[in-house]
Amino acid sequence: MDEIENILLREEHVVAVHYDAENEIPDIDLSLWSSRRAEYQKRRLSYLEEYLNLPYFIEDDFEDNHPVRRVWREKLESKYNWFSILYEKNALRYNHLVLVAAAINSLDKEYMGSGMEEFSNLKGKLMSIIPKYANEYDKMSTRQKIEHIKKIKNEVYSILRFLSEQKPSI
Repeated sequence: MDEIENILLREEHVVAVHYDAENEIPDIDLSLWSSRRAEYQKRRLSYLEEYLNLPYFIEDDFEDNHPVRRVWREKLESKYNWFSILYEKNALRYNHLVLVAAAINSLDKEYMGSGMEEFSNLKGKLMSIIPKYANEYDKMSTRQKIEHIKKIKNEVYSILRFLSEQKPSI
């Protein structure tokens, strides 16, 4: 990744490429959900794991100017055939938050594990910090987004860690 990082850092508007620590994702017993929901929840848990392990943040100098960032991103996608794939892995993208919220909201469907109240509290805490609308998120500066995403990732990890400690209640 060093070569790609060097290329990016030579590009106008790229301030830094921040690497996020990889998280060791705990094993979660799928029998915490009804047998008909287990495969579905496995996919949701897999997405959350992928989200936690998105490898980096591309910090730019656009701050809250999302339309200009979009033009810049499209220019780099034209210039480098690998950029769109790389940019998809940028943990700062709002699209990832939408999918995280959907995955988290689905996890209590037919949940049969212990600790339902604590699970609901953890879920509520996470959902309260995920911006509900893209324009709300886009108003944040890049630095604010980086700090906010770190908090969100921490809360997602807390939920997965909690689920890994639960046993089916039936």
